[in-house]
Amino acid sequence: MYTGEFVSWALKRQATGFTEPEAINLLNIVQNALYKYERPQSLYVDPATGRIPTLTTAANTIQYDGPDNTWRVSNVLFKWQANADFDYGYSDYGISDFGYVDAPPLNTREPININGNFYVPFPFVRCLDAVEGGVPQILFSRSVGSTSGIFFLESYMLPTQITSKNIQLTIPDSNGAHLKYVFPAYMKAFEAFNQGNIAEAMMYIEKVIAPQIWTIMAGGAQGKRHRVTNRPY
Repeated sequence: MYTGEFVSWALKRQATGFTEPEAINLLNIVQNALYKYERPQSLYVDPATGRIPTLTTAANTIQYDGPDNTWRVSNVLFKWQANADFDYGYSDYGISDFGYVDAPPLNTREPININGNFYVPFPFVRCLDAVEGGVPQILFSRSVGSTSGIFFLESYMLPTQITSKNIQLTIPDSNGAHLKYVFPAYMKAFEAFNQGNIAEAMMYIEKVIAPQIWTIMAGGAQGKRHRVTNRPY
């Protein structure tokens, strides 16, 4: 289904008292509610390299922006056995501005497999989800110096924001997902606004409809039962 069809059908049926711009905005809210999860299909991959993006850092700088069009950075990662590429004991860990004099211990024994590439988490960092119209924030607890190609970001895509009837849903219509799941969620949202049960409706969308969509998107030969790594794109 096209975005225009969603909006047109809604305005003729459930969307009592809504204008077309309001109906478009509500469709965008519903899509965000269905799509903004940490799932393999929404993992952001650099289209130029086919791998998760890298973060370039600078000396004495501890705060960075995450990639554009992402809503969360879940992990800052090294390549597995990255000590071959990155000296953990370099002097920047002991600079007086941060009061650390010893190289921190890092766990390199439990790698994370992303598309056949192995990484380990860097523990001395926290990440904040993006606010409306912004990007995620990455906050290191100490300076890591000037690096390039050392840190990798496990980040998750924001769906294309629907601001007009010409912008199509990011959620594919696999197995009839639009009519079976997205449109009922859209109708549920209108019902919630009309009847004042918004919390109940959003809980229904999160707990009942969203898992069905992700089951379809991550199904088939790429599913875990077939022991094949889920593809993120």
